[in-house]
Amino acid sequence: MAISRARTQMRPWRPGTTDAGVETWTSPAPGGPGVASPALRPASSFGPASSPPQETSLGPLPPTRSEPPTRPLPPTRPLPPTRPWERPPVPDRRYRPGLDGLRALAIIGVLLYHAGVGWAPGGLLGVDLFFVVSGFLITSLLIAELQNAGRIGLGAFYRRRALRLLPALAVVLFVTAAMIGTFWPQEVARFRGDLVASFGYVTNWWFIVRHESYFIASGRPSPFQHLWSLALEEQFYLVWPLALILLRRHLTTRRGLVQVAGLALAGACASAGVMAAIAVEHNLPYGADSSRVYFGTDTHAFGLLIGVAAAALLAATAGALWQRSPAPRVALGMDLAGVAALAAICWAMMKATEFSPGLYRGGFFAFSLMAGVAVVAVSRPGSRLEPALGSRTLRWVGTRSYGLYLWHWPIFVFTRPQLDLPLTGIPDLVLRLALVVALAEASYRLVEKPIRSVGFKVWLGGVLLRMSRAGEQLEAGAALLRRSWENRSARPAPAPIAAVPAATDRPRRAIPAGQLFMAASVTVSILLLAGTSSHRATPPPGWSIRLAYHIAAGISSSQAPAKEAARPAGPSPTPAHQPAAAAPGSTAAAPPTVPAGSIPGAPQGAGSIPGAPQGAVSSPGAPQGAASTGPQASVAFDIINTLAGSDHLGSDVVLHIGTNGTIQPSALDAVLARMGTRRVVLLSVHVPRPWQDLNNRILAEAAHNRPNVHLVDWNAAASAHPEWLWPDGIHLRPEGAAAYRDLIEGALK
Repeated sequence: MAISRARTQMRPWRPGTTDAGVETWTSPAPGGPGVASPALRPASSFGPASSPPQETSLGPLPPTRSEPPTRPLPPTRPLPPTRPWERPPVPDRRYRPGLDGLRALAIIGVLLYHAGVGWAPGGLLGVDLFFVVSGFLITSLLIAELQNAGRIGLGAFYRRRALRLLPALAVVLFVTAAMIGTFWPQEVARFRGDLVASFGYVTNWWFIVRHESYFIASGRPSPFQHLWSLALEEQFYLVWPLALILLRRHLTTRRGLVQVAGLALAGACASAGVMAAIAVEHNLPYGADSSRVYFGTDTHAFGLLIGVAAAALLAATAGALWQRSPAPRVALGMDLAGVAALAAICWAMMKATEFSPGLYRGGFFAFSLMAGVAVVAVSRPGSRLEPALGSRTLRWVGTRSYGLYLWHWPIFVFTRPQLDLPLTGIPDLVLRLALVVALAEASYRLVEKPIRSVGFKVWLGGVLLRMSRAGEQLEAGAALLRRSWENRSARPAPAPIAAVPAATDRPRRAIPAGQLFMAASVTVSILLLAGTSSHRATPPPGWSIRLAYHIAAGISSSQAPAKEAARPAGPSPTPAHQPAAAAPGSTAAAPPTVPAGSIPGAPQGAGSIPGAPQGAVSSPGAPQGAASTGPQASVAFDIINTLAGSDHLGSDVVLHIGTNGTIQPSALDAVLARMGTRRVVLLSVHVPRPWQDLNNRILAEAAHNRPNVHLVDWNAAASAHPEWLWPDGIHLRPEGAAAYRDLIEGALK
């Protein structure tokens, strides 16, 4: 018996043949022909035929059918694909540690800016860095989905976004609403609209319509104010996938992707151009509040669009950047560009301020371009920047950046130094940051990470189950306490087992406190939204107006009602406008059309320090005053012009402006020119706000070379005597008001 294994020569298939390119097994019987059967594994149709292996024979083999030799085909290469979905799948590089490092840099800047750290006045630019990273990631995911699946699933995209963003946001909103309703019920009516706008992701436009300032505020700001950026991003998420679907035919070629990148850059330039045009027209930030262009989707979308352009350009060069590293010179150039961009980002965060005019005239746009360069440099394979930005510490901060951003502002609003907490400086900063980090970590571990791991339904089921078990345990505990109270006079006996429900016989897992607190917050916030709170904000009396006029007329502040003068500062709603009344002994009354309001020193907001109206006052010989709650010095200038036009200004004018916002130099020069030969007393500004030094420089320059203008350095006097001020560092105590009056009287002598 002979057993042999023979492999036929491989050749191209021709019509009429059935054994081309297959492996055959031959098991001949003694003295008979073998029977061939096709093997289960076909041979390759490219390349030369393989030579048959050496046979091991136990005897002579019978003759087999001979095949004419054929010349093998030369090796061929497949044609390159012409459409993205025909290409090999793009390697999965959704997680890029370097981008977490950029997120960490962004959130650190925002935290330092909102904490009032002096060496990071430009930390607000961290929001623009977030915008660029978000636009890049979202566009990269959508393009990858289109390339691999040939379509973009809108439903799946929106569902992923909702699961990523909504649960953690809902917890923050519920907890914040519960805090307001419990500890600050007088603020419920003020913040209810902000809460509803936050649920609808329209916070930015809500603040624009209500003319609420992001940069200038007195009293307690809205704890939902920081959600304007999330609203802007969500509005982008709603529109951009639809735009990509309309442009999907342009995404099938590299040329089309480059065109999409160009279109995104054009949109970014248009958005920045609108911001610059409004800034020039209204002389932002001096002539008016710049919150409109900062909040607006139309004026602040360029960061997201620059991220879109970066993602489209990388997708267009996928073969060069994503599947293999670029040439050494190109890689080195990209790394150097990334280092320069990161240096520019850090420098801008340390030098720029929200009152830098250049920011609104292209500065935000230039910063976003630098952020786009950094994103591209970090995202490419083999980047030398990724190990540094992807370090363990930065990745930890970056993965929790969303929770840090959500929680930091409510914590800062509710823990103001020397107002809500008896702390200042480093201890206050450490405590506030510790609270923010703890809550963000709890949100990450209890909400964000579990939902991404097991899904929303499973997570919600677990929360409800734990809440149910908590209810059972509370009910059992209440039953035990009730029985103990009823039998308090009897001999103590072991607690009856029957009092515990049967469902509690099995071991129970400890219920996370965070989930129980979240459940309680949901209930409280629903009651808050329903308007069940009976507390309403009551406007305080106009004591500060009377105090201002007493000081303006040279009357001691002690003559004001004692209860009013000694009232401490604290957050409360701004009083309604009311006509200004002349001080006792005045010879003329202010025009009835001049608005008047509270002076800082009042519990809520003001135009100036108590004792200095937000407008102009005459000398003690002809006491006349005006006050306004206008947030900008431009309102005071309007009042002065009104008083001057109606001949209500005396020979001496005291002007204290700039406490609540920036001063426009040209407007101040125009007002001083209108004073003519009148003696004008300007007072410097003492306010722990970024615009203090800027306004004091403007006031000093205005008083220079004007012999009729005298500058009183109130900032130096108040800094030397902090006991004159209430803990917020702005509002005056009675002794401070007396010293303030003495300074003005000394300047007028």
